[in-house]
Order: sequence, then C-alpha cells, then structure tokens
Amino acid sequence: MSFSDLSEMSDVDFKSLTLHELSGITATSSNERPKALAKHHEFYVKDLIKLKVQNTLFRVEGRLLAASPLFHAIMKENENLCGASDDCVLISNVSILQMESLLHYIYYPAGVKKFWMQRDRVVAAFQIVEKLGFKEHHQYLLGLLKSNITPERFDLLTRINFARQCHIMEWITQAYSEIASREDGLSEKEAKELGLEKTLALCRIREKLSALRAAGTVKEDDEGPLPVDKELSKEVSKMVASEACLKPDFESVPSPSLSHTTTNEGSRHAEFYFTDEIDLVTLKVQEVLFRIPVRSVKGAEVINDLITATPQRHPISTDDSPLEIDCEALTILEFESFLRIITASHCESIESKLSFREWAQAIRVAKLLKHETGRNHMLGVVKHRFKEQDPIDLIEFANEHDLEDWLPDQYARLATRTARITEVEMRRLGYKAVSEIAHQREAGSFQRGQKKGISDTVEEFKRQLKR
Repeated sequence: MSFSDLSEMSDVDFKSLTLHELSGITATSSNERPKALAKHHEFYVKDLIKLKVQNTLFRVEGRLLAASPLFHAIMKENENLCGASDDCVLISNVSILQMESLLHYIYYPAGVKKFWMQRDRVVAAFQIVEKLGFKEHHQYLLGLLKSNITPERFDLLTRINFARQCHIMEWITQAYSEIASREDGLSEKEAKELGLEKTLALCRIREKLSALRAAGTVKEDDEGPLPVDKELSKEVSKMVASEACLKPDFESVPSPSLSHTTTNEGSRHAEFYFTDEIDLVTLKVQEVLFRIPVRSVKGAEVINDLITATPQRHPISTDDSPLEIDCEALTILEFESFLRIITASHCESIESKLSFREWAQAIRVAKLLKHETGRNHMLGVVKHRFKEQDPIDLIEFANEHDLEDWLPDQYARLATRTARITEVEMRRLGYKAVSEIAHQREAGSFQRGQKKGISDTVEEFKRQLKR
C-alpha cells in the first residue's frame, strides 16, 4: 500500500498495519477492528483542504491557511471544504508558480533564507501573499527582499525589474536617481529595457543636471547653493509618480503614409510604358505593366537574370508574356521613383526635381533588384544633394542601408540643436542613436553651463519646458 493510498483512507476503513523488520520494531497485526480509536490531539490532521489554481489541485492543511482572514472566512462558511469531499477553493488570477512558492514558504519558512538560489520564488510568493491576506508573511518576505536586492548582488535593471514586480517604489526611486546622477549615460540595453517614456525622462534629467553642475563651477557668490540635489529629487519624483501606468513601448513604429499613383490595376502604366524605342522589355510589378528600354535595367541583377532565362526573341517580352518581378516588398510607388532616375537621359538634370523621399524609394528598389551601380550613384547624389535634410530622416536612411559613416554628423546635429528630442523622434531613432545623442547633449549642456551662472541655466531649462 502506497502513501497516497494511506492518505485517502477514512477512520472507518482503517486497519492496523504491520511494521516491517526494517524498522527494527517488533509489531503484531490483527484483523480485529478496535472498539475505539483515540485521535491524537496534535498529530492527527483532519482539516485538509483542496485548492484549485488554473488546472491544478493542491491539498494542504487548513490550519496553515487560517492565518489569512480570507481563507478563515471561506472555511468557516463552507464546512465541507475540510475533509474527504470533492469541494475545493478556486483561486483566480494566481499562477501555479506563485501558489507553489507561497505554500513552500508557509510549510518550510527556513527554506527561503537561501535567497540567492530561490529569489524568483520569493518574488512569486511576495506578489500574492498580501492579496491573499497573509499580512505577517508579507512583512517577513518584504524584509527578506529588501535585505537581498542590493547593488552588490543585482544590477540596476534587475533591481528595477524586481521593484516593478513587487510594486516597491522606494527601490525604483533609488535606481532612477543613480542612473540620472552617475557619470555614465544610459546604454543601449538600458534604454531598451526601461522603455520610451523613462528613457526620454532620464535623458532630460541628465542633460539638465549636467548644465547645473557646469554652472556651479563658475557660479558667483551671491547665487546661493548648487540646486543639483534638489532638482534631481524633484525630477525623479515625477518619474516615479507615473510608474504605475508605465508601458515600455520603445519599438520602432512605421510612420503612416499616403501615396498616389497614376495607374489602374491590370493596366499599362501611364508614364512608364514606352512605344517609341527599339529594344524594350515589358515588366510586370504588382499587376501593372511597365515597358522600358532594356539598357536602363541591364545593371539590375534580378531583371538581367529574368532576361537571360527568356528564349531569344524580339521583343524580349510582351504584354501577353511579361517578365514578372515577384517581390511583395516592391511597391508601385517605389518602382516609379526608381524608373524616373534610371530612364532619365544623360542631358536631363533630375537631381533637383525629385524629393529626398523619392530618392530614398529609388535606392530601396535598387537594393531589392541588386542594381549596385545605380545604387552607388544614387547614394552619392543623396549625400551631396541632401546635406540639410532632417537629421532623423538621414539617420533612418543610413541605418536601412548600413551607412555607418553617415551617422556621426547627424548625431552631432541633433545633439547641438536647441529643441529637445521628442518621443516621436525617439521612436524613429532607435536605442543606439538615442543613447549616443543623449551622451553628446549632456556634454553640450555642461559646456553651455560653464559659460553661464546657475540662475541663467535654470531659466534656460524653464524656457525649454515651455516650448
């Protein structure tokens, strides 16, 4: 007979069991039912209660749960819960790991002292201990967490993560203050983990404190004490106040765009369907027919391979049998921009006629179609022609085409401009760019602060906040 069988036996069904020789105790067996059995006052567990969490049943001693007013009340109202009945307590919005961790602590409180090995379980237990009404256990676990989640054991991001899970604002305040006041700025990893809202706020605080510290090195005697600590406390308090509704969303979000084209599906393109050339090729892109000079697209490896695979005939392709460019990423609008450039005559000056967006679209198509010669030519035009283009446009463009050497100049432009980086701009820039620009803006704030007094520096930041 197994231990599970024993646990299911009732007092009525009980029969004495023989202790085997392994115990070293001589025992006798009898089939006679004792007339009366006395229940031990301490070690006779009769109030076993079933708990249902998700799709799992737990069976535990009710006396251990009675410390919670919630469990005490439900056991008092439903006497059938204790014993051999099928009744159970359904616990919603609690995970199996959380329930396991809480019961492990209640049964074996000494076990949680090995915090280093069980910290995730301690956090899991802490998340539900107060909700289920175990106030004394809540205070003990809180003290255990506070004594173990320290800078010596955990890095900033881990401490913030634990603090968010356990809703302990004190730890978050300490972590944000440390990030805002330390010498090193936010790393790319920290920006990603903290989320858009907090990254933006911390960058602004660091920029402000940098200017104030610099101003303090040249402050006049009548300007009073340096307000760095006061400003730090005030700004971090604002951040923590919004922590409850924080939703990290520092992901690149494509900007919505409206486009217009002159074609109808299944028709010949109104502009790029030539009839007065000799050597022409008919291409089909997204159900639209384009007929263009072969010489214009010979440099595109994808198109050249299609031409090579086509039986030799003249013309190379017709409306009935066009060469189809099967690429979902290729849009009609982008292909139009590409064709405007590669079909332009040598004597035609097209550089000033097309916008940055059109050049960017054409370069994207050149990359898709593997037209390296055309792509390199277009990149040269963009670099020369659009030096004053919005730096964020150029950073996005450089990231898309792996143009690392373009980035430093654009970072510098954003670092030195008067207007602060907005949330929308941060979404477009990404983690790496935000981290680098924030470092440069801090350095710039320090230099400006050295040229001004504290009062002027504070006033400058007030003006920036009003913009």
